[in-house]
This record gives sequence, structure tokens and C-alpha cells, in this order.
Amino acid sequence: MVYKIGDRVTCKVPEDAYYSGYAGRPKVSFTPGMVGTVDAVRVPSVWRARVSFTCVDFEDETGRPQRVGLLDGNIRKIRDKGETNA
Repeated sequence: MVYKIGDRVTCKVPEDAYYSGYAGRPKVSFTPGMVGTVDAVRVPSVWRARVSFTCVDFEDETGRPQRVGLLDGNIRKIRDKGETNA
């Protein structure tokens, strides 16, 4: 599925946010059931050849903005009311 900027999504399995646990920062994960917004699509990976990912922005439990990179197989679009397929 191709996601669009602004789509509301969640994940199928947890994924750590960017810089989570780095240099004394708290560990933050995007977990199934949390809601995020797609900010960038088809971002080329520098660590896996021929793989792209989707950037998703979300808020942690304290309300701070966070960002996570999700592979397409780990994204589930959240349907809006009246939407029939996702």
C-alpha cells in the first residue's frame, strides 16, 4: 500500500523512535495502538539496499513530539469514519 503524507497510522510491532535511549535520552517506542501521522514516504534507507521506509510523527506519553521510521510491512492505516478500505 502507498501511504500519503497526513495519513493516520499505527504499527503492527513496536519500533523505537529516532534517538531513543541515545546519549542519556529516555527510551521511547511507537507501539501498536498509538496513532501517528505520516510525514514522509518512500525515504531511501542507508542501511538496507533497495528498501525504503515511511517517517511517522507521534507524541510520547508526555506529549513530546517524536519520529519513527517504519517499513511498509509494519504500518496499518487507521480508517476514518466512512472509509471502506485501507
